[in-house]
Amino acid sequence: MMLNLCNEQKEDLSPDRDGTIIKSIIVSGEKFNCPSDHSPVKVHAVGSDLNGHIFYDRELEYIMGEGFEHQLPEGVDKALRRINKGEKCKVKASWELLDEEKLTEALKFKERGTKFFGEGKYQLALSKYNAIVSLLEFARPSKPDEEEGKQLTEKYGQTLIAAWLNIVLVNLKMGEKAEAIRNCDKVLEKNPKNVKALYRKAQAQQMFKDFEEAIETYKIVLELEPENKAAIQQIQECRHQLNILNERERKKFKGLFDRLANENQEEGNKMEKI
Repeated sequence: MMLNLCNEQKEDLSPDRDGTIIKSIIVSGEKFNCPSDHSPVKVHAVGSDLNGHIFYDRELEYIMGEGFEHQLPEGVDKALRRINKGEKCKVKASWELLDEEKLTEALKFKERGTKFFGEGKYQLALSKYNAIVSLLEFARPSKPDEEEGKQLTEKYGQTLIAAWLNIVLVNLKMGEKAEAIRNCDKVLEKNPKNVKALYRKAQAQQMFKDFEEAIETYKIVLELEPENKAAIQQIQECRHQLNILNERERKKFKGLFDRLANENQEEGNKMEKI
């Protein structure tokens, strides 16, 4: 195998499929002939920075999974499991991407995630949206004070927030209520008036049967969008569900008190007979 660490044919090799390690094939190898864990491998690995400076160039023979013994980055060692015998490729980590490349990759992930979501493949969609977060959450343009850098910063932020909101949609579909609330809060930390984040947080609270909290969150939505019909309807639904819960509680306690009263009455009757 030859590995040139740094779009022809791209593949996500990152362990969590989050776009942090991308492979581009230069020369194809033998298909379906990848190394397995604990198998011996022979690798030519070359690492270079963005300026082309080579900082790693070694022929290695080692046991798969023990790359750290040869100062081979863990991500590359894991990526080797997906590289065929005889294959020559470039493996590019997310931190090596140029400013525009990060945005381009993020938008590709978004497109794929939306496709998977529409097909009901929620776990795959989630992996694509999480890839955007991994790519952009801490990304900063190389020249943030210049006009182009400022525009990129804004686009990064917009794309990141859209990714979090899409993650929340997946969370709700998969019944991950707590995760949905946490991801909504990430958006609200950046923009407390984001209506979509507020509405979806209220939905998650409603799924938790925290109807009073959900009502309060829906009310914030209405403060920002007084004509939001969906929020108005959900407030009515929450109040309806609260009434049902309160009625159940009332009947439960009434039954308890009636039972206690009967027991006391029976005890009193026994005492009179004595």
